[in-house]
Amino acid sequence: MDYSSIASSINSSLTEFENLAGKLKNVSFGSVWSGDAYNTQSNNLNKTVSHIQNEINYIKSFTDALNKLQEYKNNRESIAELRSKYNSLSNTEENIPVKDDIANKMSSLETSNISLRASIKNILSSIAGITNEIEVVSYVPEEDYKAYAEQIADLYNWNEQGRLSLLKDSLFNYVSESDIEKELSNIKSQYTGRSAAVNCAVNLMYMAASAGKKISYNYEPDSHSAHYSTHNPETFPLYDVVNGTDCSSFVSWAVNQGANNNFTTKSTQDFKSVGDKINFSNAQPGDIIVSNNSHVGLIVENHPDEQYFLVAEEGGSTRGLVVQKRPYKSLDNFKARDLSYVYGEKYNA
Repeated sequence: MDYSSIASSINSSLTEFENLAGKLKNVSFGSVWSGDAYNTQSNNLNKTVSHIQNEINYIKSFTDALNKLQEYKNNRESIAELRSKYNSLSNTEENIPVKDDIANKMSSLETSNISLRASIKNILSSIAGITNEIEVVSYVPEEDYKAYAEQIADLYNWNEQGRLSLLKDSLFNYVSESDIEKELSNIKSQYTGRSAAVNCAVNLMYMAASAGKKISYNYEPDSHSAHYSTHNPETFPLYDVVNGTDCSSFVSWAVNQGANNNFTTKSTQDFKSVGDKINFSNAQPGDIIVSNNSHVGLIVENHPDEQYFLVAEEGGSTRGLVVQKRPYKSLDNFKARDLSYVYGEKYNA
């Protein structure tokens, strides 16, 4: 979708609309009305013209947002191309200045996109007369997931405010299952093991949140019951992760994305003994935290210097899947478990 072309088409139509509004503004009632009747008609006309102009201004703001969104998407494509070029260069002495230049260009584009995101959000927030339609923007795996955690939270909040008008009964009514599978396959072609698990988990959340789908887990007792009791990939398809799951089945699904679907752990109780117990400071993305009270989450980032994790987990029926900050001090009842053997790696500790 080319947002700039849409904006240009809208602006072309607005030119004619503004001309008509100008003609309307110049209408005179002097030959028909006089006195209070004339004043009433003139005031009503002025109010109408003012309302039309406000709508025109709303639409102009919207086209401005579309142009900025196109710039944002172009920047993301450029960043992806630069990142690919950067990764293809070896760390030889002659390549160092080239890689530094590429890194600076990526940093500049990323800084620009931060500003563009803020500007787009402000524009859309200020438009009261337009129903905002949000397109699902493909997730690009990155090393830093904090920004995506913030985006997911923002999208959930927009959904709560009724600003995502494409909310449907299922994520697949907006993002097709084949498109989701394609995105996940693309990630797994770039990443393996724990990196694939983490990227797939965050990607699924981002697509769901972008579609306005706050993933719900309130199944009827007999609905998809087979998938509650068996969490292997043969009987626990992606559809059920999207539309209904619990904490252990989501983590089981995510881990399987990096374990070639060979991970057969079925319950939180089983997660308590999977892998080796490790110190929080030694845990890596793709490892898990498990509580004595039978809750499990997938570690997305570990910040031992600041004593907290970013964890992807099932956040309850009112929140759906979330990526959230988990300070070590809040995890008294939790243990960290190393899943290195699941991903075919040596143990961390």
